[in-house]
Amino acid sequence: YVYTLWLRFPAGWTVTSVAVSGTPSCTGGGTFGGFGWSLFNGPTNEVQINHARYQAYTDSCTATYCVTVTPGGTPVAGDAQVSWYWDGDGYGGPPHWPCSSDLYTPAGMPACEQWTNPPAAVPPCTGVNLGAATTAQQGCLGFPVAFNLTLTNNTGADATFDISYAGNTWPVAGPATVGPVTDGASADVSVTHSVPALALPGQIDPVIVTATDQANPATFSSLPLSTTAVDVLVGEGPPSPGVHMDNVVAAYGGRLFNVAGYGSGGAVDIYDPATDSWSTGTPEPAPQIAYAVDGATGLDASGDAVVVLFPDTTSGATTLHVYNMVTDAWTAPPLPAGFPPAGIWAPDIVCDPASNLCYITGGATSPGGGNLNTAYVYDVAANTLTPLPPFTTPRDFHASFFHNGRLCVAGGVDAGSAVFSSTQCYDFGLGAWGAENADVAPLPLGVWGMGDGVLDISGIPTPILAGGVDASFSTVLVDVLAYDGAAWNVAASFPHAVYRVEGETLGDRFYLAGGSTGGFTPSNYLQFYGTCPAPFAPDLVLYDDLNRAELCIQKSNGAYQWTVADGTVYSGIGVVANGGTSFWTAPTDPNCIYAIVDYRRKRARAYFSNSSVPVYSSLRDSNTANNLPCGALAP
Repeated sequence: YVYTLWLRFPAGWTVTSVAVSGTPSCTGGGTFGGFGWSLFNGPTNEVQINHARYQAYTDSCTATYCVTVTPGGTPVAGDAQVSWYWDGDGYGGPPHWPCSSDLYTPAGMPACEQWTNPPAAVPPCTGVNLGAATTAQQGCLGFPVAFNLTLTNNTGADATFDISYAGNTWPVAGPATVGPVTDGASADVSVTHSVPALALPGQIDPVIVTATDQANPATFSSLPLSTTAVDVLVGEGPPSPGVHMDNVVAAYGGRLFNVAGYGSGGAVDIYDPATDSWSTGTPEPAPQIAYAVDGATGLDASGDAVVVLFPDTTSGATTLHVYNMVTDAWTAPPLPAGFPPAGIWAPDIVCDPASNLCYITGGATSPGGGNLNTAYVYDVAANTLTPLPPFTTPRDFHASFFHNGRLCVAGGVDAGSAVFSSTQCYDFGLGAWGAENADVAPLPLGVWGMGDGVLDISGIPTPILAGGVDASFSTVLVDVLAYDGAAWNVAASFPHAVYRVEGETLGDRFYLAGGSTGGFTPSNYLQFYGTCPAPFAPDLVLYDDLNRAELCIQKSNGAYQWTVADGTVYSGIGVVANGGTSFWTAPTDPNCIYAIVDYRRKRARAYFSNSSVPVYSSLRDSNTANNLPCGALAP
């Protein structure tokens, strides 16, 4: 077997990501395990790739890795050398630890035993090169997508470049020329690709951007880009530096914190959506709480934002482990009075930033299914714990969230391996739990090990669940479930199926970070789900399907015109609300109008009355995308 590969780039170079290119394969029946990577031993030019290879007795296995790296430090003459070292399983005869011919050996590893082949070589760039961290993106209907390109001049002289755009159907905007650019230097090129409001979800528009040296037209570089029209944002960001499962995910200061968990070595990985990149924080001290599953987030007594990890019954920790997201430091305060001294296995925790209180529900007294139906209130600043009444069904690896001012639990598994679809909510006013499934509908299937959060969708706080395992204990789910107030609906599907995972909302997206792909196989995935805003247009126009009425609303100020079939127009000023999905008139307006718009499904309903005339009218528009401009209704 082969476990790990190390790569060392020249000093001063910075590795920002590593990914598997294509599908790894073996000719003799061997297989590959899960993939992950991390910076090694501090330097930014040295990387550890964890990708186990289980070869057959006679086999040839191939995996290709794409490493994104930024050169730096002292300029390299000629090819840049990349040293390498493999970690084998130590069985049978040598070599167990082969390396490149420069005898590179990572710190702490056994000495290299065989050094036959040279380091890998990265040749110098020549001519002009256009590059981008991302060449394919999703774009919401009616909105532009920005591509940030880098033009590097290696022509041997200062140069100015013509920039051309071809192959696109949708509008593209960008510079016509860039330069002069000093030889050996780079320049930023910003290109926007606008998705039409009437594009079909799933439609892809390509564009080829070409930079041509004005002094030598034979020197050019082309970069293909593409944008996919969507009405729901779902996808994945760059992989985190470390792998995580049973981890804690928190949001603070516009960044996402992926904290500790099994397989991480206590790592703190920090994602910044503004730069679409990761950085690392101070690792968790020993003994690391590998199975935190969830954590409490809030403000400590000093007003700093913190993540609180509780003992997990297996780690040997006898205190809390508290990570300060402001100072990047860990502390170990005592357990709050009343918390089980040995810890709780796989509870779920949901926090209310307004009150700075967190609610700990369920779990188990030892690893396995849940045997606890306990609930606690945890005060982050005071480090105190108050019990709540127990809920009905013991469970762990479940979800918890707030809905309509209630604390709710959903799904999970018990000590007898029963997997639940049921929900139950605690009414703070009554100080009691309602009946199961009375306040929130049950899940469409039994599921455990999922991530949870609440996402604002058109002004409505919407519970979100993602990932997990079904009652067969073998099917890992990719579904994203959203609760619309009456039922759970599959809102999207994630690229990767994971469980024993946690999620968090940041801005207008719900993120799922890490998680197991099966068994104890942590991952470095970052997956996201979000809804698109309504396409921008100065007017909102609704066509009754039967040509009975038309409603035209000016979004900027709420001015409206309701036209009935005989051509009579009623007008006034109303209220545009919830991101343009709702409209109503004031009680003092003689015209009473209420309209609801579903931008995702492109449908709407509206009602009109004027009791003084009297006139009553309604419209039902099942396809708002084909509406003509205002005033097109024929009498």
